[in-house]
Amino acid sequence: MKIACLGWGSLIWNSGELNIPREKWNQDGPALPIEFARKSSDGRATLIIDERAKSQTVFWVELEQKDMDSARCLLAKREGTKFENIHFISVDANIDKKSQIGSSVVDWLRAKKLESAIWTGLSYRDGVKPTETEIIEHLSKLEGCDKERAEEYV
Repeated sequence: MKIACLGWGSLIWNSGELNIPREKWNQDGPALPIEFARKSSDGRATLIIDERAKSQTVFWVELEQKDMDSARCLLAKREGTKFENIHFISVDANIDKKSQIGSSVVDWLRAKKLESAIWTGLSYRDGVKPTETEIIEHLSKLEGCDKERAEEYV
């Protein structure tokens, strides 16, 4: 199975267990609504899919793994998250017409002649989207290595 991993943020320059060199990431992935809308547990403001955000072209790479569960497990390990937070879709999925994300990814998969895609599907911390002001205030209060890590991410 040809599995594409969709990526943004630190995954591109720090793929961890995926062991993907930065130059292997393609810059012509699907357009997804990506926004700095999650306060990470380590203090960073991180990018997530937010259906109310402006769509951005994301990066992608074809994975060596040919089994969906193995690919999702590896991405979950890299992201430090649960297996269920690694979303996936196949090119032959029956898409709800209201799903902008699903439709965008499936159309892109068809154009690239790929079979499926995985991506990190985290949401807002505590289910509440922080405002732009809250994100800026949060970042401005960081100090030391927490501030350096946040700056590196952005």
